[in-house]
Amino acid sequence: MFKKSSKKFELISPDNIYYSYTGEIFYKGIKNVWNYETVTFKKSEYYCKDCNTILYNKKINLELNTEDGIKKVNNIYSCVSCKKFHIIENDLVYTYDAGEDFEKKLYEFDELKNNIETFQYVDREKDLKNK
Repeated sequence: MFKKSSKKFELISPDNIYYSYTGEIFYKGIKNVWNYETVTFKKSEYYCKDCNTILYNKKINLELNTEDGIKKVNNIYSCVSCKKFHIIENDLVYTYDAGEDFEKKLYEFDELKNNIETFQYVDREKDLKNK
């Protein structure tokens, strides 16, 4: 169950971003850690203030159980360092502490496939790298 949290997330500001000559993005004071091969989770514009790690999110159309009852969710965010999933709604945040089950839950969310084109594009990229 997702529980209400007093945790606040901040948007990554332009002050935290700089670019290399090749256009690669780097961050000042914010870690970009993602050690999982997922297809539907993408880097978000939020970062976790507790561990200074970029949150990754998945666009989703799902109803999840929260302290306040069942909520329809459009985005779910994950923090690799804290091993938690978050629902961010304006000033309200719901958090699910996955702990040891983080990887299992991450792949469960990732397998909720709702965009076939994304999978075809990623597969094409992998095929090009393997040639």
